[in-house]
Amino acid sequence: MKLFKSLGVTAAFNALIVSEFEFVGGLLLIAGVASRLTGFLLVTSMFVDYWAAGQATLPSVFFDSGKFHGTDPYTFLFASQLVLIVGAGFLSPNAAIATRWRNQA
Repeated sequence: MKLFKSLGVTAAFNALIVSEFEFVGGLLLIAGVASRLTGFLLVTSMFVDYWAAGQATLPSVFFDSGKFHGTDPYTFLFASQLVLIVGAGFLSPNAAIATRWRNQA
């Protein structure tokens, strides 16, 4: 926290940056562009949200999963993890780019 304050980063500025990142990242996931990279970054962001918002909630995934699943960021975390693991699918722009890239090589 002292590092952020020494750099002039306030909580409001940090919240603005994270909210913009999550908005744009969500749009990228919907569009299927850079899905695995975006999924990784959003999963990381969601775990930081869990850690910052309620440190008691994150360990509850092992002991009281209902408490973990009932929180607000859970659905977005689950969707981001799913795209990170599975990918965007064969109809996505990612697949078209990968196919074109393989054909040129």
